[in-house]
Amino acid sequence: SKCPLIAEVFLYGDSTQNYPVTVVSMKEEPTFKFAQSLGIKENNFSDLCRNKELKLAVCKELNKVGKQNDLKGFEQAKNVWLEPRPFSEVGVTTNTMKLQRFQAKVHYKKEIDDMYNEGELPLK
Repeated sequence: SKCPLIAEVFLYGDSTQNYPVTVVSMKEEPTFKFAQSLGIKENNFSDLCRNKELKLAVCKELNKVGKQNDLKGFEQAKNVWLEPRPFSEVGVTTNTMKLQRFQAKVHYKKEIDDMYNEGELPLK
């Protein structure tokens, strides 16, 4: 959550997998600026969040920030889903804006499965 591109984070680890994956709610303005710095031009925020080059760059950035904050390798996501909407709009938070992990797991089941099926992103 210390990454300036990220509004909210849902880190998920499946006990049958070797690494966690994450769903991140992106901040629109910083994400557009970051994408522009990578040469990615997209006018629609939802489309931008589906860009594979941006997805890889965000995952690398998350791991860089995680390493700077002493997270171990097994604590860091190896794949990411970029969510253009706040979790409150998706319906996976409580009235006090806390993440409901079970609801998030259910809501993002397809995305989680897709990330595990895709495998680890090439982060080096």
